[in-house]
Amino acid sequence: MTYTGGGESAAIMAAAQAKRAYGQVIYLESDEFQKILSKLERPMVVVGEKGFLSSKLQYLISYKGFIFHTKTADTFQFPSGAEFIKARKIWNPSF
Repeated sequence: MTYTGGGESAAIMAAAQAKRAYGQVIYLESDEFQKILSKLERPMVVVGEKGFLSSKLQYLISYKGFIFHTKTADTFQFPSGAEFIKARKIWNPSF
């Protein structure tokens, strides 16, 4: 058994708790993300900007209980019934 200091241990526990609260996020390349997006009639799409000086956007969608994420500078074809939420920041809890 390995002992970690209080701060490190607390950070590990916080990350583990965040994963339980938010579930797993699956990262996809933009072409695979587009394939899933095309299956949805009225998706709820979360959009956020990546980086300080970057022109890339981040997208999150939910499909069959999974959350899918991609980062891209490409433009997607969104279904006409799509709803958008502009996120200040998209954070993925991970170790």
